[in-house]
Amino acid sequence: MLNAGLGKEIDKADFVIRMNNAPTQGFERDVGNKTSLRVVSHTTVPWLLKNEIHYFQQSASTIYVIWGPENKMRQDGKGPIFNALMKVARKYPNVKLYAVTRKKIQDCDNIFQNETGKNRMQSGAFLSTGFFTMILAMDICDNIQVYGMINDSYFVEFATCATTVPCQTIYRPLCNGHPLKGGGQQVAQQGPHSQKIVIFGAIFLLMTLLILYSSNSGNEIYSPFHNFYHQPSKYTDLKKWAGKEGYVAVYGNKSMTLHCHQCALVTSSSHLLGSGAGEEIDQAECVIRMNDAPTTGYEHDVGSRSTVRVVAHSSVFRVVRRPSEFLNKTSDLVVIFWGPPTKIGKDAKGTLFRLIQRVSMSYSNLSSFTIVPSKMHKFDSLFQRETGRDREKSRSWLSTGWFTMVIAIETCDSIHVYGMVPPNHCGKRPQPKHMPYHYYKPRGPDECVTYLQNERGRRGNHHRFITEKQVFARWAKLYNITFSHPKW
Repeated sequence: MLNAGLGKEIDKADFVIRMNNAPTQGFERDVGNKTSLRVVSHTTVPWLLKNEIHYFQQSASTIYVIWGPENKMRQDGKGPIFNALMKVARKYPNVKLYAVTRKKIQDCDNIFQNETGKNRMQSGAFLSTGFFTMILAMDICDNIQVYGMINDSYFVEFATCATTVPCQTIYRPLCNGHPLKGGGQQVAQQGPHSQKIVIFGAIFLLMTLLILYSSNSGNEIYSPFHNFYHQPSKYTDLKKWAGKEGYVAVYGNKSMTLHCHQCALVTSSSHLLGSGAGEEIDQAECVIRMNDAPTTGYEHDVGSRSTVRVVAHSSVFRVVRRPSEFLNKTSDLVVIFWGPPTKIGKDAKGTLFRLIQRVSMSYSNLSSFTIVPSKMHKFDSLFQRETGRDREKSRSWLSTGWFTMVIAIETCDSIHVYGMVPPNHCGKRPQPKHMPYHYYKPRGPDECVTYLQNERGRRGNHHRFITEKQVFARWAKLYNITFSHPKW
């Protein structure tokens, strides 16, 4: 931010967020002077207390949101940081102080695990103030301008309310409402809701938390380019494998009875960009898409029609926040949600299931289904039968592509897959050129880097994209499956 000369631009924003004890005095030309909200780590609170008149009296209009572990923030008189904040609230009655609740902290831990494959505590990771700040910002804002965040070759969208962004990028929010609604404990008074926000600060630690580990030890080693190729002793007839009874309607008494003679399965790969395959895709009887892959703006390459959309539990929020794109753009759309029964199971009645249920009730054109627990177990068994590896013991996560391919085989007489690379693609020499993992995220991670890191990763859980593609190659010979862009 030094010498950026952006202070005036920052101060013109309706709402400005800063982090910890980052000062403005002496740096006004570059970082501005206005502070609407300050997100503060428990470790930084003592620094604020050293200058409490400045922060809590002279800057009384600023909202403070403090986060920290339960042993520091507990409210039974044994939380040292919370106790200190209570003293501040009593001493400066006009200051607006909030503490992040235990539930919200756990939600952030879950977001981290869902998006990185790492259990935060087991991996020894600390979430940064930047992580919490971005989640809070996406909770309350219609658009966000980020100043001072470094670019990186990796880009992660968090499933519920967070995103890391390169400099100068504008994003729509994933969530609505006040930042503390359901996630904050008021210490003093509430602050206003804002429509526009500027986040200041370089978030140096965020990307380091997302580094994928690799190890040379362990019994479960994925080496698809060397000697691993499991030949199943007996093929599974996927046409009769589980049947349509494995899907339960989210709302109403609908049944999963869809059958198509010819299907286009459109992946999210950037190999589709420039393909001009849109018109061909739209001519298919049924078009199958995945997660939050959009069509608007990409019609020339990916088409505009959608018959079936297969959505992972981690993509639910991104799909439902854009209903005009993903839910009511096509008449008679079938959406199949998959995920752990604890997250989307009908009996669990968790947040995700209730959200899916509300959406299903809102759009009459929609036929929404979830995959029942017994069929989820069958997907695991199928993976073991086809790869020779126990999914849980090998610390593998099935991808949305795995579920989508099986659903397509169950539903379609013939399948044309668009944008999927062959299993040996990333092992070619020289290395393939850089291609974003998703066609709609040009600044996203490289496709081959993502595939190889997941395939080789043994700390935490990982998708085994390349292993899955080896299985798809076998299935192609059995179930009338063809591939293009690239063709193989």
